[in-house]
Amino acid sequence: PPPAAAGARGPRGAAAAREGARRGDALRDAARALLAGHRRRLRDTASRLRLSVVARVNAGGVDLVRRRDGVLARARLELQRAAARRRRAAERIAAAARTLRDGAERRCDRAAGDLPRLAAARLAAAEQRLAHLGEKTALLDPARLFARGWSLTLGSDGRVLRRAGDARPGDRLTTRLRGGRIESIVEEIEET
Repeated sequence: PPPAAAGARGPRGAAAAREGARRGDALRDAARALLAGHRRRLRDTASRLRLSVVARVNAGGVDLVRRRDGVLARARLELQRAAARRRRAAERIAAAARTLRDGAERRCDRAAGDLPRLAAARLAAAEQRLAHLGEKTALLDPARLFARGWSLTLGSDGRVLRRAGDARPGDRLTTRLRGGRIESIVEEIEET
């Protein structure tokens, strides 16, 4: 399938399909470059042979014509062999590209098959964490502390007072307890 179709299988499948296509393209380009070099050398050789044959024919001799024909036949045979090598290389490249594509498709299919299980496991873990956080929140609820007789004293700035030294004489304090709140003004501070 084209990279767009492979992308529907997930990011890893799309990446694997693109990598397979990239490798197939690189193999095809390398084979083309190799074959282009072979063709160029064969053309150069054939051209030199023609010039050589023409020079010898001009110099005279029917034997040279026969030699020329033999050289040309060998050159044609070499061209045919080069074409066969090119075809075999193209077949190997196509097979390698198919293998890469098939492997990428298998990996995509496996990943797609794992998604529901992985999603369910993630969801279960998130639900468990949420339940745990709910329990912690309930345990830390100030109303539970107030019901057990504790109180919470806030300074005039709304911050919780943790020590007697956090307040100053004349500060207005709010103390929250089980039945409501008490407003008071600090007259004296005694630290222990």
